[in-house]
Amino acid sequence: MTLNPVPAARAGARECTCDCGCRDRVPFCPAGLTDEQRAVLEPLLPAMLCDTELGGRPERHWRRTMIDAMFCIADSGCKWRSLPRDFPKWKTVHAMLARWNRDGVRADTADLLRASVRRTAGRYPEPPAAIIGSQSVHESAEGVVPAATSGSDSWKKVSGRKRHLLADTLGLLIAVVVTPASVLDRAALGDGRKGNGFQVVPRRWAVERTSAWISRRRRCARDYERLSGHHAAMVQLAAIIQMTRRAARTATTTTG
Repeated sequence: MTLNPVPAARAGARECTCDCGCRDRVPFCPAGLTDEQRAVLEPLLPAMLCDTELGGRPERHWRRTMIDAMFCIADSGCKWRSLPRDFPKWKTVHAMLARWNRDGVRADTADLLRASVRRTAGRYPEPPAAIIGSQSVHESAEGVVPAATSGSDSWKKVSGRKRHLLADTLGLLIAVVVTPASVLDRAALGDGRKGNGFQVVPRRWAVERTSAWISRRRRCARDYERLSGHHAAMVQLAAIIQMTRRAARTATTTTG
């Protein structure tokens, strides 16, 4: 797990040292966190190192603003350099997202959100079964996808990459693998004939809604990423947006 252990005496003792005014900004991005969504998501993120035994400086910018900026990129599909000016500098936001990706924060947060949504729905936190599906994605007009990671899907008439999705029966994302569009699901996620439990069953529709939810985010409607890992990160970020909203909606209904 990426959650840093925090001594009880120091929990919540520090705030960001923001001097750019981002803490007082008026939220305007449609994908930005509401108060209810923030209450769901922030406890699942790692504590600042200054609140742990490791020690360190407080984060410079307000974490809610940084998350809003990440969500804005995924939802609006804008370029990093086109990030609105009321957010921190794009390099700062990109560096935090890259650090969280490297440390596994993105994947762990998605897992915790999925478990929370499943518990609320009366399901086991860990799904006993999963469904595999794939979606070939056109690359952007800029043609940033390298030839080494690109391919052609002759069935869908798509040249570019393919994202192979593993989702539970509620359509919540478990894992994503990005490959050239010519790669089949069996090659990307395993072959059941080799003993890993993968079987072709007529329940493909359950993962199609996962693809639909992800494609609502403009950054995922096409492939704008030079690296396959960056595209996978945007897919998981889109899933985090969807699950955060669902968990907050459920919590509001329950308390109301």
